[in-house]
This record gives sequence, structure tokens and C-alpha cells, in this order.
Amino acid sequence: MKKIFVLILVMVAFTSATFAVNPSDYDVFYKLNDNSTFKSLVHYLKVDNNRAERLKNVCLSTETELKSAQKSEDNVAAANAIDSNFANAKKVLTSKQYKMYSTIVNLTISNRNYEVLLAEK
Repeated sequence: MKKIFVLILVMVAFTSATFAVNPSDYDVFYKLNDNSTFKSLVHYLKVDNNRAERLKNVCLSTETELKSAQKSEDNVAAANAIDSNFANAKKVLTSKQYKMYSTIVNLTISNRNYEVLLAEK
């Protein structure tokens, strides 16, 4: 029983360490503040000017929080910044737009992680 518990504990620790060290997750949120990327996102989401401005503020805030978290190497703060991005985007966007937003961001993160995994092999 102890062996199983230790094995599970090691697996959880390894998984947590893998996710904590992966900086490619944050690249997506930095890229959102790129002017052409943001314009494409706004066009894809069909967001009006008011919502676009508020979404831009959400993305800028997220980038600031992520930079601060990465400087202090605080993985919890980085995770909170990402959670905050999704929570604030949900407040700004309609439910349909938010679904599209979360889908595109999560797919981009998954694709980047897949690319990193392939590069390691």
C-alpha cells in the first residue's frame, strides 16, 4: 500500500513540475497583445469596439501579471494570472464569444505543448 501511495505521490509531483516548468503556456498570452494577432482575434470573435478595448485591457493586465510572476519564479501567481485572464474575458465577452476565445487559446496552448514535445524527441 505504501508503494502505491509513494508512486502516486511521485507521479503527481512529476506532473506538477512538468507543468510548472513549461513556459510555452505563457507565450500565447504575450502573443495576444501583438497588434495583428489581437486584430485577428477581435475579427474572429466579432467583437464590437467597446468589448475589444476591454478585452485588450484584460490581455495587457495578464501580460503584466505573468511578467511579474515569471520574474519572481512564482508558478502559483502565473497560474492565477491565466485563471484571471479567462475569468475577466468571460465578463467582457458574450457566452458565444467566450467559448470561441477559450477554445482558441486552449487549442493554441495544446498545439504549442505538442510542438515542444515533438522537438524534444
